[in-house]
Amino acid sequence: MANLGVVPLLRFAAFLLEPAFFALFFLTIVVRFVHDAIKNLKFLNHSNAPVCQIMGKAVKMYCNFYRIWAPLFGFFILNVQGVNGKEQGAPDGPQVLLLAKGEMQEIPLTGKVQYSVGNKEVLRVKYLSQNHSLAIKAQALGQTEVVIWKNKKAKHILCYVISKKAQLQSAQMMDYLKDTSLRGDLKGEHIWVEGRVHDWNDFERVVAMKNFSKNASFKQVVLDSKFQSLLRTQIYENFFQFSINLNKCDLKRVSELNCYIKHAGNIPVELGQAMKEMGIKIINLGDDDIDKNFKLKLRLIQFARTDGQNLTVGVDHFQGKVDDLLNRPWKHILSANESLLSEQNTEMSLLAEPLLQLSIGQPQEIRIGTEFPFIRQVNAQTSDTSWKFAGLIIKVTLEKIHQKLRLTFMTSHTQWDGQKIQGNEGQGSVFLRAGKSGEILFQLPYEFKRKTVERMPILGSIPFLGRLFTGPNTEITKNQIWALATLKRVED
Repeated sequence: MANLGVVPLLRFAAFLLEPAFFALFFLTIVVRFVHDAIKNLKFLNHSNAPVCQIMGKAVKMYCNFYRIWAPLFGFFILNVQGVNGKEQGAPDGPQVLLLAKGEMQEIPLTGKVQYSVGNKEVLRVKYLSQNHSLAIKAQALGQTEVVIWKNKKAKHILCYVISKKAQLQSAQMMDYLKDTSLRGDLKGEHIWVEGRVHDWNDFERVVAMKNFSKNASFKQVVLDSKFQSLLRTQIYENFFQFSINLNKCDLKRVSELNCYIKHAGNIPVELGQAMKEMGIKIINLGDDDIDKNFKLKLRLIQFARTDGQNLTVGVDHFQGKVDDLLNRPWKHILSANESLLSEQNTEMSLLAEPLLQLSIGQPQEIRIGTEFPFIRQVNAQTSDTSWKFAGLIIKVTLEKIHQKLRLTFMTSHTQWDGQKIQGNEGQGSVFLRAGKSGEILFQLPYEFKRKTVERMPILGSIPFLGRLFTGPNTEITKNQIWALATLKRVED
């Protein structure tokens, strides 16, 4: 605090004392005014003085009182505003300076200043006393920061040194964003674009930037819902001319403009060129697997460790291959790994073996658990009972991406703790090869806590005194559910 100086400390004190000062100020005014009014009323009863004369004295006293307190009140107001408000002209963040190698720029200064350079190999900085400016020359490619101090205030300048070719490209990319609703942030040779595309002008500028340079990022650029409809109509018209049916189009983000089709032959050159000019990628799902059915066999294995320690059992610890965990009889798996489970103090059980029939793009759901009744008292004579599920829910969807089969899954695991149902959710995806077994879909960890009472032998059973030798205890069981999957085509 001592390094802040006298003025900042006074401002900080004014900021802390502002509420108390306001309350004291107005309370004092009210008390003095009421006190003088009562005093003047007593004087009026005894002296029969004119009312105007009495009120004139009260107003004069009030003005004298306000003349003393008003400057202090103004001091607190101004200084608190200095603490809370932002000074005029103060920058929101560091200034960004983009220089080409060998380029020099001068930064005008006022008064006496001090400066420092982060990396002197990237920049060469010199103070020009005649011009009262700071000369900055880019010497090598890189990034560094220049800090200028004046009156204990620091001005940060973030400098990027790039090649002349990259500088020209950056300037051209920023020109693309003129007269649009998008914003660009230059960081060296890269530009991060963000905003929302509202019309064709914005969209054409973005597509031109994507085709012009690979150093632009559009992950924060989304398409407005109304413009998505216009773009989708235009896309469907192009595909309709070539008698190709669209499966779906993802048009939410500029960075992922994809249209999916199921087409046996080659995509027409004119159609591919038209989509390329619009920045849209065509993904052909093919016609081999679109109309076929698949069988998904799952084996859900549960591991439990009751000593509260973390589970350390891995796939590589088991006898045999991963394929054996999915296809071998369960009794053989337990007997082959009995010593391993004993050493790890771990119990292993078969939770379920569901079998699903899947089609491309059609979601399926698996539920393993039970439902618990919840009784809600409506009134003195009526109650309402509802049932809530607790256990494991797995939702799977089979997709075809770039001629590969991808299984997307969402898991929801809940458990009943005696009072309420709670749990967690997760999601993920894995690429599967039809006919190959033993693929690990997911490994889901969770804990189960149970409250018990511990008693000392013999002493804990003594009536009344036994309470002194008993105490609460919480047993923690570390659990993990493995899901192993096999995908097979259903032959016609």
